[in-house]
Amino acid sequence: MPPDDDLRGDIESALGDAGDGIEPLAPAPPPAPEPAAPPPPAPEPGKPEARGERDSLGRFLPKKDVPSAAAPVAGAAGISSRPPGPAAVAPGVATPPQVPEVHAPAGMPASAREHWAQTPPPIREFIAQREQQMARWANDTAPLRNAGQAFLQAIEPYRMTIQAEGVDPVTAVSNLMQIGTTLRFGTPQEKARVIAECVNAYGVDIGTLDSILVGQAPPDGAPQVNVQAEVQRALQPLMQYAQQTRQFEVTQTQEQAASELENFAADPKHEFIDDVRLLMADMIEVASKQRLDLTLQDAYDRACALHPEVSKVIMARRQGASAQQLTQAAQRARSAAVSVRGAAPVGNPGGPEPTSIRESIEAAIEAHSRV
Repeated sequence: MPPDDDLRGDIESALGDAGDGIEPLAPAPPPAPEPAAPPPPAPEPGKPEARGERDSLGRFLPKKDVPSAAAPVAGAAGISSRPPGPAAVAPGVATPPQVPEVHAPAGMPASAREHWAQTPPPIREFIAQREQQMARWANDTAPLRNAGQAFLQAIEPYRMTIQAEGVDPVTAVSNLMQIGTTLRFGTPQEKARVIAECVNAYGVDIGTLDSILVGQAPPDGAPQVNVQAEVQRALQPLMQYAQQTRQFEVTQTQEQAASELENFAADPKHEFIDDVRLLMADMIEVASKQRLDLTLQDAYDRACALHPEVSKVIMARRQGASAQQLTQAAQRARSAAVSVRGAAPVGNPGGPEPTSIRESIEAAIEAHSRV
C-alpha cells in the first residue's frame, strides 16, 4: 500500500477512536478545470498579424481604432484620397505672371542688335528701363527745348548788338522787358526818367525828337488812293481759299505717305528701317527733284547697301546662307552618287578585261568621261 493510504487510515482511525460523534470530513472535490480560451483567429493570407496588448492569460486584446492625427482620413470633407497630380495647383495661389519679352531699343545699331539675344536678361531690362526714362524725359522737356530753340532763333539777328552791350542774351532781354514794363505801368516821373536815360545812352537828337513829338498837320487836298492795297484787299478771299486748298492737298499727301511708310516699317522683312530712315528720305528727295519715281522698297534696298553697319550684317547673313546651301547641295550629291563596287567589274569591250578593282574603277571613269 502506498504511504499516502497508510497516513489517511491512521487519521481516520484516530478520529473514530475519539468517540466524540463527529463524522470525518468528506474529501474535498477536485477543482473544476477552467474553460479553455478560444484560439486566436488565424491571420488572413497576405495580411500581417496584428500585434497589440495581451491580457493576463496571454491573449491579444482587440486593437482600438484610433485615427492618427498626422494622416488625414480618406473621404473626409475637403480631403481627397487620391494624391494631387503634378499639374494640381493649390487654391488661392496665384500663378506667377509671365515676363514679357524685352525687345532691342529702336535706336540701337544693327550690328549691336545681332548680339541682343545673348545679352543677360538683367542688362536687357536695365537698358529697356533707361530707354523709357529717356523717352519720358524727352517728352517732358520738349516744350522747354522748343521754347529755347525759338528764343535763340529770335535773338540771332541781334547777337552782335547784345555782344556789344557786354551782356548775355537772357540779361539783355530781361533789361528790355524791365524798360517796357516801366514805360507801360510806371509813374510819369519813372517814364520820363527811363526815356531820358535812353536819349542819353543812345544819343538821340533833341531837336529831331521835339519835331517828331510836335508833329505836322497833313497837307490839304484829296486823299490819295493806294491802288495796290485795294487790289490786295479785293483778292484776299481768293488767296485765302487757294491757300486753304493747297494746305488740304499737302495734308492729304502727308497723311497718305505716313500711312504707307508705317505699313512698310511694320513688315518684318524691313528690320533695318530705323537705321536707314534718313538715307531713304534723302534718296526720295533727290529722286523727287529729278522727277524720278523711286519706291520705298528701292530706297530701302539702296540705303541698306550704303549703310556701313547694315551692309556688313546683310553680307554676313548672305555668306552664311550661301555656305549652308553649298553644304546641303554637297550632302545631296553625296547621297545621290553611285558607288562602284569591286564585286561588279565594268566590262571594257574595246580593251582587255580588268583584273583588279583599281582597273575596274579606272575603266568606269574613262567610260563616263567619254559620255
